[in-house]
Amino acid sequence: MNKQEKEGKFERAPEFSKIEGYVNLPLAYVKSASGSDSMTMVELVGKKVILVHFWTYSSIACLRFIHYLALWRDKYKDLGLEVVGIHTPEFIFEKSYEHVLWAVKQYNIKYPVLLDNRYGTWNAFGNRYWPRSYLVDIDGFMTYDHIGTGGYQDIERKIQELLHERAASLGVRVEIPLDLVPLRAGDALDISRDISTEVYFGAWRNNALGSGKAGSGGIQVFEHPDEVRPGVLYLTGEWDIKLEFAESRSVGAKIIFHYRGSSVYLIAESVEPVDIKVLRDEEFLGVERGADIREVHGISVMQVHDPRLYKLVEDAEYGEHTIEIIVDDPGLCVFAFTFA
Repeated sequence: MNKQEKEGKFERAPEFSKIEGYVNLPLAYVKSASGSDSMTMVELVGKKVILVHFWTYSSIACLRFIHYLALWRDKYKDLGLEVVGIHTPEFIFEKSYEHVLWAVKQYNIKYPVLLDNRYGTWNAFGNRYWPRSYLVDIDGFMTYDHIGTGGYQDIERKIQELLHERAASLGVRVEIPLDLVPLRAGDALDISRDISTEVYFGAWRNNALGSGKAGSGGIQVFEHPDEVRPGVLYLTGEWDIKLEFAESRSVGAKIIFHYRGSSVYLIAESVEPVDIKVLRDEEFLGVERGADIREVHGISVMQVHDPRLYKLVEDAEYGEHTIEIIVDDPGLCVFAFTFA
């Protein structure tokens, strides 16, 4: 397909816009003397096939995708692929350069990451989702668009196709592999499983709140529910409901949620470290303990401090369960539950 034909079928990739910082660039978080961005789309078009990937570091869906991005980068970087991560924050703590830098190191990310704190690039691409991946061809057209996780082999086949096109356009001879990166266990989507959707605690999006006043900020005191209904968020004790999160204000405050899935994650932080106890179906966790849970005298305990995604439950089997969190001390700030 020539450029004229592409003009009528595809949109051109917009420029990276309003980027505030960089990781994995020679001058990380430093703009050039002219004030322009250190990495631009126009510099890449005509040289590379570009995979533009929108992500945010507290999202389990985004973190699962990193595995494939890393493998594709290593496999195709010398054949003309440039992976560019656009970190657009969902929560305010994700605007911190230090927090993003921690995540890049924690998850061993080697490709460039651009900090899109003002949503400039997000809006330029017309994006509304985390994660989302765009493939930009040698001529600068967005020829492939994938929302969410899954579809990894389809994406890789398109990468291979665009690398062949690049080689022909530049007149270079390269051997593009035809094999595909193997899927990890659990990444072949089972559409028959109904997994609980993300649940938010802040007034901005806490429509799942089962008691108290959803959508309202300020201090509220919650009573223990008589019945726990699936998909409904219950709090007990005193909580201060902020726009993005809820902060525990009383000793022994609780979070209760009946979920469907195999894994449970909590996005949380605390100015001072706070210990929480975690139960499932009224029992402390056993072999299904997540990576952030430790066992202390038969009690499943987790310490929350840094703002990030915490893994509470990792079960080999899908099922329906009730998760209960007991907060030992005030000061726990909880943003969201996510499930897999």
